[in-house]
Amino acid sequence: MELQPNKVMKIIVFSDVHDHLENLRKLFEREKDFDLGIFCGDFVSPFTAREMAKYGKKIIGVWGNNEGDRPSILKNIQGSKIEIGYPREIDLFGEKSFIFHNFGSIDQTIEFSKYLLSKYRFIFFGHTHRYSLFLTKESKVINYTKELEKKAIEINIHDFKSMAINPGELCGWLTGAPTYIKITLKGERIRIELKKL
Repeated sequence: MELQPNKVMKIIVFSDVHDHLENLRKLFEREKDFDLGIFCGDFVSPFTAREMAKYGKKIIGVWGNNEGDRPSILKNIQGSKIEIGYPREIDLFGEKSFIFHNFGSIDQTIEFSKYLLSKYRFIFFGHTHRYSLFLTKESKVINYTKELEKKAIEINIHDFKSMAINPGELCGWLTGAPTYIKITLKGERIRIELKKL
């Protein structure tokens, strides 16, 4: 997905559905006009993948650590606009970016996301079930999670070196707070918004 001057681009980032079909439906009913979905893993069951495919949206995603029947998941999304696979590089706004679910434990996953900030412009990950936002400015990793809780973060794309986003859990099973992230890019301004179902 290339950055296009004067065009507004919308991306939905979500993770850890864990078979919560009601919340998955709520997400797609609320966000009907996004250009790309980024899925950070853990459909869990094939019927969840089938539900996601029904909406006909372009989604690039990765396997989580709880998908038990991957061949059936692939069968259920065949012919859809969903691409699912192992941790992967993608081109986002003309920038080298990366999607993964987890790298070991929760703490290891967070540390790995910070390590990737030196390798990629945008990093998307899941597994922790808790949303987070890290930005690199002048070689320093800054945790913007608390700011994100209070209000949307708006920033010029030239004012940070890299960004790592975890959208939290769409299921809400662990935290009781289903969340996702909405990214809006207009010109050189990027807006990152934490959304709650």
